[in-house]
Amino acid sequence: AFLVRLCGPTTALRLAGTCEALTQALPWRIVEEVCYILPEPEEESSQPWLDSGALGSAVKHLPEVRPDPRLLDCLCRMCTASSPCISLRALDEMCWLLVQGAESRPADLWARAMRQPSAAALLERMAPGIPSQIVSRTQEDLYHAIFGSSLPAVLRCLEAGVALDSEGPQLF
Repeated sequence: AFLVRLCGPTTALRLAGTCEALTQALPWRIVEEVCYILPEPEEESSQPWLDSGALGSAVKHLPEVRPDPRLLDCLCRMCTASSPCISLRALDEMCWLLVQGAESRPADLWARAMRQPSAAALLERMAPGIPSQIVSRTQEDLYHAIFGSSLPAVLRCLEAGVALDSEGPQLF
């Protein structure tokens, strides 16, 4: 419990994975229990490049892709973090929010679309028994989604790993 309080849940779990003795001494259940009693993490004072409020507003009428706004904020901070430490703090906050009951779906879709595999793995872990449904998409699907102004379709293409930097029609 002291280790989780000292270095945060993410680092504690990484340390626990380094050897079998630590894995047994610090299982997920302990991390979850400590996160439940820890105070809410302090929010970063810097303004991220990605505006989670604007993204959330863009999908407020689309429940299939509307994530918990606090989780979306953590993801935006992870994407724009200027250092690994800031990204780790956002992941720790996400862990705390999930333990406190934040709904992990569809934030996992956003995490994969934003190329944040650690966050996606954490979010999937908190939604056991609900497999992610990633469907193969092509570059052409992405362009159709963009030109059709379909944010859910764009997210699903990005989630499937379609690259934004490949040849195609000029977007601007």
